[in-house]
Amino acid sequence: MKSRLHRIQTVHILEALWISAILIIPTACVSHYFIVSELDNSNTHVPKVALLRTIAAGMLIVYLYQIRDIHLRWQLPLTLKHAISQLKHSTHIWVLTSVALVAISTIVTTTLSTNPSVSMWGLVPGLDGYSAYTSLCYMVVFVVIATNLRSLDQLRRLLLSIICMGVIVSSIGFFQHFGIDIFRLQAGNDYSRAILTTGNAIFAGSLLLIPILITLGFSSAHLYTLSINHGLNKKFMVT
Repeated sequence: MKSRLHRIQTVHILEALWISAILIIPTACVSHYFIVSELDNSNTHVPKVALLRTIAAGMLIVYLYQIRDIHLRWQLPLTLKHAISQLKHSTHIWVLTSVALVAISTIVTTTLSTNPSVSMWGLVPGLDGYSAYTSLCYMVVFVVIATNLRSLDQLRRLLLSIICMGVIVSSIGFFQHFGIDIFRLQAGNDYSRAILTTGNAIFAGSLLLIPILITLGFSSAHLYTLSINHGLNKKFMVT
């Protein structure tokens, strides 16, 4: 019973960490002239990368504590036929295998790079990019969510946090469109393109695409459930 209570606590801590990552990291930013760096959009990238690495480190510590009593049992000999049969009957293994291959390729390419320092930390350390450190942080977040997301309530909270993040970020972009830059994120007085909290209009569109799709899917599923439980007119919902 005591070990079960410890596991429940770690699951709750990990869920709080990934929800905070969804809500805080995309919205984290400072004023344009608060940070002096080589890149113009460092005021939006540096806080995000710092929070990502901090939250990923916290997740890794809690996750290692959670799996401290798990003992892996390897079934030897592992033949190619047995491995193929496992992949056919376990679809989730495909996802974990692909992530493992990305992690291995990242480590190998960083080790064999002509400039390991740049490959490990990025061209400008502390900024977002394709550095090995940042990529491994993303993988830690993925593995933690993939191995601890077990119930529909957790999935609902995850989707709702993404929707709330989209509402917050899009609200900032709405005010920027009308020239109201509350957090002074844009340089100068050019408000022709809203950059939200990303520092770039293209990144802003990519960020909003995720909550828009999830909001449409979540609302469609909710309306479909209402139509079944309360007998709502489906033609009215479609129109």
